Amino acid sequence: MNTPSPALDTNAPAKEASMTPQSLTHIALDGTETTLPTADAMALYASNGFSGRLVAPATPAPAAPVAATPAPVEATPAPAPVAAQTANDAGAVAARERNAAQVERLSQMGFALAEPFFAVGTPLVQGGKDKFRALARDHASKPPIEEAAMEAAGRIEAEKRTDFTVDLRDLRIDNRGQITRGKGSIPLETQAWNALVAAAAPVLPSARALLEVVDPDLRADIWNRQIAKLQTEKMMKVGVRRGNEGDWRAFRALNGTYPTEAQANVVLRGVAEAIKGENMRGSVTYDPVSTRVRFEGAWMMPQELDPRVGDVMRVGFAGSTADAANGAFKVSMGVTRILCVNLTISDAYIAAFRRDHRGDLSSVVGDIAATVRAIPDAFSAFAADWRIARDTGVDALRYKGQTYKDVPAALADLVERGVITAQVAKDALLESLLRAHSAEPGDSVADLLNAVTRAAHEAEWSEFNRSMLEHRAGELMPILLGARSAIASA
Repeated sequence: MNTPSPALDTNAPAKEASMTPQSLTHIALDGTETTLPTADAMALYASNGFSGRLVAPATPAPAAPVAATPAPVEATPAPAPVAAQTANDAGAVAARERNAAQVERLSQMGFALAEPFFAVGTPLVQGGKDKFRALARDHASKPPIEEAAMEAAGRIEAEKRTDFTVDLRDLRIDNRGQITRGKGSIPLETQAWNALVAAAAPVLPSARALLEVVDPDLRADIWNRQIAKLQTEKMMKVGVRRGNEGDWRAFRALNGTYPTEAQANVVLRGVAEAIKGENMRGSVTYDPVSTRVRFEGAWMMPQELDPRVGDVMRVGFAGSTADAANGAFKVSMGVTRILCVNLTISDAYIAAFRRDHRGDLSSVVGDIAATVRAIPDAFSAFAADWRIARDTGVDALRYKGQTYKDVPAALADLVERGVITAQVAKDALLESLLRAHSAEPGDSVADLLNAVTRAAHEAEWSEFNRSMLEHRAGELMPILLGARSAIASA
């Protein structure tokens, strides 16, 4: 039967304590001490359910030797904290160079960027890399912003919105909560009802809370009695639209002079036309209840590149509007910067356009479109940095005198030279790389880098080899992009 080794308490020197004693003392939980030969003491310890403890008999401590005077030892400084260390691999050097240019460029544009928690150029930890890839995949899955904008504009237009200008004094409410001018009635959405109650304040002061809690018959009676007492004309634009089930509903109530020509669908079509072909991806959200629309489009650092602390990983714009007197026209430019090795990020924005829904809005859609149209030019340097790997074919590389006709040939040469390496056989490494490339084929530098990172992620290797290969993929970026022409002399 296997039994756990008893714990031994001893004051003997280390060398003697390592020797098996001739006898042991069992000290029971009640303090009773029993000294027996070692084998018998261990049997007693086991029969007691391994309770209590075993101790070796005390032995006289040897005389302490006279300690020699130690030679002076030069103090070794403590290592710098991680945040203060600076990576010096090729990827870190390249990251610091591009980051300096990014910060300078964005500062001139008016951005106030948050400072990173780690030294600029520090590589991300595995968790940070995984988060970045997930964000990059999510971004790549989004449609071009112009498509999203056109789709949302189509949904708004399908509502068949129509505005009627009426005198508030002529509006009546029935006990079903529907509005009428005496010829038929239509349901009131919450936002329209709240706007009508606010407009009726001269005869229904602070009445909203009361009208929400009284029964429908009393609500109708209060409204109809009080609204007839309104002394002066109060013209309102009541907007109606077709609901999901084909019925008509009043969804907004605006001041009679409120401009409605620049509605969200028109703005979205203007944005779509302005940004068309720029390959910015994004989304548009439309809330029918509030009529608020938010749109955003961005470029993002591709996932096959090597993100580092300090990098600006996303640039683009965001805008919003609303069609029920509840939001201005707004467009902002935005950037996202990596602050930490675990991919803690920070967004920074600067206002590019703002206009309230009032006055002459005949030019507002054109002004928004012009603002959006200028944003890709403002961020063009980032797009160039990120597209360069995608736009550079491996047939443009010359590494140490060697040229390549395609990615498989480049991978084979770089593995043979030890530029791409891991602690596995070269043929096994190359096989994994070629398999990864065949899953996402292509002949650009980006496709080569993607093959390396994909192989590191998918191959059944040790965590050390995965990490080693991913790290090497990051170092390859500046090496290969330099090889477009500069590596001809390397």
